[in-house]
This record gives sequence, structure tokens and C-alpha cells, in this order.
Amino acid sequence: AQTSQSDSTKATTNLITVLQRRVALAAATASLRQLFVNQANPVLFVSRLEELAAKHQVTMNLNVQEPASTTSQAKIVPTTVEIQVLGQWSDVLDFINALQTEPTALTIEQFTIQTPSNSPDVVSVTMQMISYWRSL
Repeated sequence: AQTSQSDSTKATTNLITVLQRRVALAAATASLRQLFVNQANPVLFVSRLEELAAKHQVTMNLNVQEPASTTSQAKIVPTTVEIQVLGQWSDVLDFINALQTEPTALTIEQFTIQTPSNSPDVVSVTMQMISYWRSL
């Protein structure tokens, strides 16, 4: 009877460990999913960029290319995003900083800064980036 109780205790301990690991894995999976744009609902990604632009008081033009359709079974597909922002230097820098701290994976491929001749305190920044879309 004592062995049976010991086995039952071990089984319960193992079950608790498995359930704790499952919760941790679910949290890690949710964090990982944030890295990628949901291909089924890219509006969330675009809306978030628009929120950042409004929060940091910059004017933003956004060009998001849909991922190329592939014949492979790839679940993660890179695509090009171009963001052009216009505003005061400090606001543009704050926007770029906020963009870089977003959970979505964005890789800046090209970065261009211009200052319009008629407004020396205004800057225009164009960023060519790669985002990663998931079809999971």
C-alpha cells in the first residue's frame, strides 16, 4: 500500500510539473507570436504603427507589401515595409525609438534622413524594412 501511495505522489508531482511547463510554454508561444505580423489580420499591425505615429506627433506614410505567395510550406514569410515619417527632430526620434521597442520583428534595411529646405527643424525619415508574417 505504501508503494502505491508513493507512486501516486510521484504521478501527481509529475502532472503538476507538466501543467506548469504547459502554462510557461503557452506564455512563450504568445510572446513569440507577437514577433510576427498575423497574415490573416494585418490591420492590427498597420493600426499599431498609426497609433505610434499619432502618439509621437509625426505624419506617417506607410507602404506594406503583401508577402509573396510561395509554393513552400513556410509558416513565416518576409515582406517589405516602407515607413516615411515627417515631424520635429525629437518627435521623429521618439517614434523610431518606440518602433524599435515594439514586439514585432522589424529589420531596417535602408534608412534615409532629409531636412526640407524651408523648415530646418523638421526632418523626413524613410525606412525600408523587412517584417515577418506568419500564416499560423
